[in-house]
Amino acid sequence: ASSHNNLGDLLHDTGRAKEAEAAYFEAQAIQKKLAAAFPARAEYRQVLAGIHNNLGNLFLETGRTKEAEAAHAEALAIRKQLAADFPTDPILRRALAMSHNCLGWLFQDTKRLEKAESAYRDAVTLQKQAVADFPNLPEFRLELAKYTFNLGNVLRDTARPKEAEEAHAEALAIFKQLVAEFPNRPEFCQELSEREGQKP
Repeated sequence: ASSHNNLGDLLHDTGRAKEAEAAYFEAQAIQKKLAAAFPARAEYRQVLAGIHNNLGNLFLETGRTKEAEAAHAEALAIRKQLAADFPTDPILRRALAMSHNCLGWLFQDTKRLEKAESAYRDAVTLQKQAVADFPNLPEFRLELAKYTFNLGNVLRDTARPKEAEEAHAEALAIFKQLVAEFPNRPEFCQELSEREGQKP
């Protein structure tokens, strides 16, 4: 399943959406069987959720929003159950936060801003827990900054400029701290630059 999923990623990245979709569906079929056969193996369900997530992103990019929402909802459901089954695993909480953020992006893209706000708030809450568990992992902090900035965008778009400004400021502070702590990671500087350009 992982080879089909990786092939799907490669095809997706090179703009071959139809072929990518076929590869993801092949990966999904194999992974569903594995997850059903070995329910105690968290990694099998986690990979399955990732495939649903990849399909959701592909569908959204190709304008198939209903299918995108269904795929992301499926990923979210799997990750919620995983987080419930393995409550002490921060990696699973991080994945659950990512699913909430993906749905927030979809809801924002389809102008369902109340749902987008709720999804982003869930993502921020869960990611804060993950950062608390692993404060020395910069990738966790980067994701928290992204989700918080996304929340700020929705607050801005729903005419709450003060709350939006606070969320953006909180996110930018994290980005700036990452740039200061990791000067040899140009991607952090790039992320900061992009968000600075997005501020109202």
